[in-house]
Amino acid sequence: MGPPNQYEIILPTDVLFDFDKDELRPDSAPLLAKLQAHFETHDADQLHVKGHTDAKGDEAYNLKLSQRRALAVCKWLKSNTDEDFTNCIGLGEGEPVVSNTRPDGADDPVGRQRNRRVEIAVIAYPDVNAMLDRAKRQADAAKANLP
Repeated sequence: MGPPNQYEIILPTDVLFDFDKDELRPDSAPLLAKLQAHFETHDADQLHVKGHTDAKGDEAYNLKLSQRRALAVCKWLKSNTDEDFTNCIGLGEGEPVVSNTRPDGADDPVGRQRNRRVEIAVIAYPDVNAMLDRAKRQADAAKANLP
């Protein structure tokens, strides 16, 4: 769990991209439309788009593929939402959410599929003026209660 001003949206790359590709699939439009609708009603000050792959294949290749996929999502966000503060990074196979193999060492296609994803960390900065006003009201209330 992250800070209270941050949450993550996880997009499965199997929905967004064809195997070994970095161009958004035409049939990913419904998922991307939901993402667009989300940002029409939820403010964000920064977006960190992180691409991930499974561990199948060459690590250097996976790193580059994850970067290209993160960039594709970033470009889409910049052209379809009002979110301008977007950072993109490819993390390759380095941060799996589950193992790519079963306990007996056999390949786990379901686990690998869960690891192929694009995460969007959504960060909203707190309203500093509201925080200062609240602190002032609390200080004034404390002074009023002094003997």
